[in-house]
Amino acid sequence: MVQTATVDMEAGRYNEAGRGVRVALGLAPSKLEVQKLAARFYQTVGNPDSIDYWRAVTTSPGASVEDRYAFIDACLQFSRPDLAYEQLNLLEPSVGKAPDFLRRVVRYLIQIKDYDAAVPYAREAQVANPVDEEFEFILGLCLLKSSNPLWSGEGWRLLSSVALASGSEQIAAARTLQETGRLPLTEARQIARAIERRSNLPLADRLLVAGLRASADKADREALAASVLSEAAPTTDAEKILCAKWAISLETPAAAKRFLAANIGTNQTLASLHLEAMALDLDWTGIERAVSSSTNLIDDVLLQSIEGWKASLERDNEKAESKFKTAIDAAGKRSFSEMVSGLFQISTWAERAQLPNVAIQALEPLLAFRSVAAPAANNMIRNASKLTTVEPAHTAHRALWQYAPKEERIMINFSHSALLLNRDLEDAVNVLRSLNESMPEAQWPAAMLAYGLVRTGKNTEAADLLESKVTNESQLGPPLQVLLAGTKFALGQKEAARQTARNVSRVGLRVEELRILDSIE
Repeated sequence: MVQTATVDMEAGRYNEAGRGVRVALGLAPSKLEVQKLAARFYQTVGNPDSIDYWRAVTTSPGASVEDRYAFIDACLQFSRPDLAYEQLNLLEPSVGKAPDFLRRVVRYLIQIKDYDAAVPYAREAQVANPVDEEFEFILGLCLLKSSNPLWSGEGWRLLSSVALASGSEQIAAARTLQETGRLPLTEARQIARAIERRSNLPLADRLLVAGLRASADKADREALAASVLSEAAPTTDAEKILCAKWAISLETPAAAKRFLAANIGTNQTLASLHLEAMALDLDWTGIERAVSSSTNLIDDVLLQSIEGWKASLERDNEKAESKFKTAIDAAGKRSFSEMVSGLFQISTWAERAQLPNVAIQALEPLLAFRSVAAPAANNMIRNASKLTTVEPAHTAHRALWQYAPKEERIMINFSHSALLLNRDLEDAVNVLRSLNESMPEAQWPAAMLAYGLVRTGKNTEAADLLESKVTNESQLGPPLQVLLAGTKFALGQKEAARQTARNVSRVGLRVEELRILDSIE
């Protein structure tokens, strides 16, 4: 039975394979080869139940390194980086230098968006495998998206060379550069010519080439999009959806609107894209006609979000927030997958409406679900960066820390927001103790830990820590100088605290940091 189901699965006969899997599980649910079969099948068809079966496989005595790799792949596929992290830790002592291990470490770090931490692993993998095009691409990706300007420039150059070559990662590199929105037209067109040398380009790649050739002039872009959509002549709904999303991403809503008007049929996704294109084209009359004539195809969550965006354009933020709240409530009553899609959609429109608080609010419910908490948290943090307070971001920082409790960037962000808000202090202090112990020569973890210690009543330990490790406060950035001033003030060193506070540049500080400085001065 296992062999027959495996043959069916590998041949793409998933209905037959599924029946075989269910029969095998009914006959021998605890047999290792049956659990492996179920794990592989459910992973192949996109069912997160795969994770449970791989977990069972990896806890059995006969589990191999390849089984653990497959478990990690499933965890990353179904957005469970917390489980992937556990398996990576278990594997590192035995296979820490293996290319397959390094590839998965980097994929894990990319998923939690810790590109700075990913760079050393990606570089090690690429040096060890200089002819592996995938390692070259992921190194360029991590460098480009890191916070280090020198690394970012190196990543740009590396991805540009990959995009101009005809290797297996050419398309992925070109897309990555295009998505930055910073690709110069001359370079973009060079890459487009390089891609055109490939034979039999699929529709998605032809659209990529067209996008690379698009100029900054809006009229030219609209004309280009209209021409490309006409020549593409998509026949299936999937191809039509691909074309419509491309036109919208190219910021050519008029071309997208005309294309969709002729291609909607009875497909709700196409109808929703048509609604989106009309909204981005500010075609409110068209939206009214669509709503009145195609009620059964109209997504109410999308419609309420668009109306919220429209209200924001009319500077009626009260009405806008009311519309978005209605959309959030409606999305929360849907099935899980529809709720997730709806809440991310609401957040996107709220961000367009320049209402970051609403964008954050839309995603907060998703932090309760491990499969989507990481992307929701990262989205919330990006929106929170536009605010003057750290409060909206704290729950997101905490969610990411629970996913990746040993990743330095995530540990720092969580503990810093906890200190400023006077929340989760015991957890923050424990995190900072770990960072301080792992960096005996660094001042910044000691400065943060000292503030946490005074906030939790451990003044003597805080004073000893300042005296022994924080010896040159001018090397600390303004946010850490704020915490240092607060620590000194709590220890009774009031004049020293005021002197530190006076030296802090207030530019870019958050409300909570300014409040600490004001309480000292």
